[in-house]
Amino acid sequence: MASVTEYLRELQSFLKKADKNKGRDDGKEPKEPVRQSLADFLSPCYFLHGDEPFFGRRFVDSLKGLLFESGSPEFSLDRFWMDESGWAEVIDAARTAPTFFSPWRLTLAEFPIRGEDRFKDREEDKLTDVEAEILDEYLQERRSLPGAVFVVLYPSRFRHYRSSPVYKMFEKHSRRPKRSDEMPPSKEEQRENVVELGMAALKPKALQGWLNDELEGRGLVLAPEAGARLIEVVGSDLQRLMIEIDKLQSYAADKVAARQAVDVEDIDRVCAWTREVEAWSLTDALSTADWPRCVEVLDKLFKEGEAELKVLNDIAGFFRDVRLARSWLEDKSMDRKAVFSKLKPQIKESYGSLYAQKFREFFLPVDRLSRPQLRRLFLELNRLDNAFKSSAGAQREMIESFVFEYCRGARDDKLRRTRG
Repeated sequence: MASVTEYLRELQSFLKKADKNKGRDDGKEPKEPVRQSLADFLSPCYFLHGDEPFFGRRFVDSLKGLLFESGSPEFSLDRFWMDESGWAEVIDAARTAPTFFSPWRLTLAEFPIRGEDRFKDREEDKLTDVEAEILDEYLQERRSLPGAVFVVLYPSRFRHYRSSPVYKMFEKHSRRPKRSDEMPPSKEEQRENVVELGMAALKPKALQGWLNDELEGRGLVLAPEAGARLIEVVGSDLQRLMIEIDKLQSYAADKVAARQAVDVEDIDRVCAWTREVEAWSLTDALSTADWPRCVEVLDKLFKEGEAELKVLNDIAGFFRDVRLARSWLEDKSMDRKAVFSKLKPQIKESYGSLYAQKFREFFLPVDRLSRPQLRRLFLELNRLDNAFKSSAGAQREMIESFVFEYCRGARDDKLRRTRG
């Protein structure tokens, strides 16, 4: 079975060859004829499984970058969290043709990360007779819907997940793509099958290679012992490592600009406080209203013994920044760059793509949440604060419920640009 990384590498190689065949070798974004040639490579269905969900998110981000214009509204992307969605709804979306906004349509079914302690009680791992029939029929049929791509992300850190009905259903219909040193499958071979890809966690040597590639792409240089220290402090979770790399790029800016190596002292100063790792991660997840990521971060915070009231205060701090940014923009006392610089001074414009990403994500809740919505959120936060101080209720569940409702409301709401 090929890995996500191998498959993406093969896809990039295919696009480069197609680009050359059409007389272009300048490294620019493929034009429409080359984009259309993606139909010769992409499968209508992908099933990704394994214990490193970071690769699944990167796979989806890569597809979005190839299929859709940068910054375009996500009219052509349907995303379902399988702990709250049924297969009938998902398959109905997967059978929907692309709209006039784009020749492509991407349907994503994402399962929350599963650990051994939650394996037996998860309803989303099961299939009713009706769901099994719907899914089996969809996976058997010969798709003739051009531009429709269906992706299932099935992350699990429980080694017996392969016994679940969902895994068995997709495994039955899958065709494992050939490895990167073999000829890629033909168009007909691709389109008749589900492609199964692995998201296995990296072993130590491969992890170090992955880290070196990420650092090189950002212009960061780490002393050999600093790289080992970073992995020692953060662990092998790639999402957390990405967060730490973001922090290093921000806080070690002078060394980055001078192309000096980041040393062990820098790692200890910036990355060694694991509580700060998760606080940074929670803010990012709240900005994008990414519920699966939010619940993953909250779970880690609580397992590490973080007090519920402290987590609630961090969440309140996030919304205070949103309210403050919105107020400055509406009063026209600052423009967007000035607001971002004031509230996120550690992220400099000279950081290029990192700055652009964090800038865009920071203003997502500012533009999505109206004043009445923010007022309701603060009233609810105040209610939770009073409940926590009186020791009433299940505090962790109350926090998770609040964050879930916020994420659902933010994603359902239309994006509007705050004047300023």
